[in-house]
Amino acid sequence: KDGNQWMGTRHHGVLINGKPHIGYPEYERAFVQERINDIMRDSKDRIWIGAVNSGIYLSTPDGKGGFSFQRMLNRPEIRNEVNILRQLKDGTICAGFGRGFILFNPDELIADTTKYTYYSAENSAMASEEIRDILEDEDGNLWVATVGAGLFKAWGDKKDLQFKQYTTKNGLPSDLTCSLEMDQNGNLWIGTEYGI
Repeated sequence: KDGNQWMGTRHHGVLINGKPHIGYPEYERAFVQERINDIMRDSKDRIWIGAVNSGIYLSTPDGKGGFSFQRMLNRPEIRNEVNILRQLKDGTICAGFGRGFILFNPDELIADTTKYTYYSAENSAMASEEIRDILEDEDGNLWVATVGAGLFKAWGDKKDLQFKQYTTKNGLPSDLTCSLEMDQNGNLWIGTEYGI
């Protein structure tokens, strides 16, 4: 929207308009060398960054033509490897990690970094750890692509989701699912390690 091009890199953090951004907080050195898996602009034009080793950051304009970065989520229990960030129709943000996924209201998380709901194999019927992709369908259901446990459909209250699992037993070519896309006819396309 503001004309800036954001790029997540493998070993150099975030590039803005092709240049490394400097002026990070006290964890500057770690973030500059960080691998960035996803960057998302939310409905209020805030930039959220998913990093492999240090969790979720929020970037805001610093008033001097640059940006400041604030670590919003860094919890060892969810293994801070952020793979995917998605904003749902109701404004909730969903973040898929190396160990489960979380749902949060961005305004609430900004005010209190403990305000999120966490789902993993340890605390739900979702029998998987690593999340590769998340998609919301027209009915508000979440589809969750996992590494090794196939695909999950999640529905219900966001603080108490219900889950149904789909695997090779249901026709998937592989239980390692990588990407999800919904076409204009409402068909769900699932990318796996052995094809679509």
